[in-house]
Amino acid sequence: MSASEGIANFTATIGAIVPIVALYIAWLGLNTWKAQIRWQQGRGLAVSLLQSLGAIRRSIEKLKTFGYPTYDGRKDIAERERLFEAKSGLVLPELDRLEDAVKAFEHQSAEALILWNNEFSDISSVCWDLQYEAKSACMSGLNAMDPKLRQHERENHFQDAGDMLQCLRGHKPEGVSATARVKELESQLLRDLRLLKLA
Repeated sequence: MSASEGIANFTATIGAIVPIVALYIAWLGLNTWKAQIRWQQGRGLAVSLLQSLGAIRRSIEKLKTFGYPTYDGRKDIAERERLFEAKSGLVLPELDRLEDAVKAFEHQSAEALILWNNEFSDISSVCWDLQYEAKSACMSGLNAMDPKLRQHERENHFQDAGDMLQCLRGHKPEGVSATARVKELESQLLRDLRLLKLA
């Protein structure tokens, strides 16, 4: 074997190995790129989950502050209807925002199941419970103000609204406010996201 044949063989061998090495490097680059995209999607989803819980907490905080005045039969019907409409105009949109935030969290939880094989259905369930409690309290409060209801119907709604608002504020039976419960959920979510190395 001459030197020129040796060089030719060496060149042919290198020529065969280089495409394989280039293919392997391209495959590594593609996998790194996919992992980066997946991480960015996960990071964005984690932020969205936390933002949804924050929106739930803010809506509940706002709803807790709404007071429901007792029915005053001395006011004329037009004044009572005006007060009722004004209160409804504040409460109903906030209840819608709360429900939208809970729906968003539930949707994002389903995405988390697909992306991480980890869902947050326990947190979602508590959020739906809180939304139901807030809606029940607020609707009872509005019904207590409704000038079209009979006196005994208003009194029943007023008592229900008072009891439910006290629960939301943390003054009755379990003693933990709805806002504190959402903050606990935020802490739980952060712990779970840290385990996924996303927070």
